[in-house]
Amino acid sequence: MTVTRKFVTLDANATEPLRPEAREAVLAAWAIGGNPSSVHGG
Repeated sequence: MTVTRKFVTLDANATEPLRPEAREAVLAAWAIGGNPSSVHGG
């Protein structure tokens, strides 16, 4: 006897709409630029 199970995974992080304040924060950070892996400022 073969048992087949089907699972549906709903990822809320991938399906929820982006909050406007989160979008604005990301856009502001992208506007600054720079290297996030840099160990020094500037």
